[in-house]
Amino acid sequence: MRKYFLFGILILLIIVGCNKEQPQKDVESKQLPKEKVQNEEKTIKVGKGPDALFLTPDEKFLYVANVE
Repeated sequence: MRKYFLFGILILLIIVGCNKEQPQKDVESKQLPKEKVQNEEKTIKVGKGPDALFLTPDEKFLYVANVE
């Protein structure tokens, strides 16, 4: 019974620790050169090492993978 209690506490601590919002440090914004931009709508702030982009088929979300 004590094992399950300790296991439950451990899982709870992991969940609480993962839910903390970490402040972003050294955030840069990336822009395309003006000659390649057709309609600039917004600048998106990304981390230090944006590596890959994925645009959903409905074009509502853009996912950015960061490598730091």
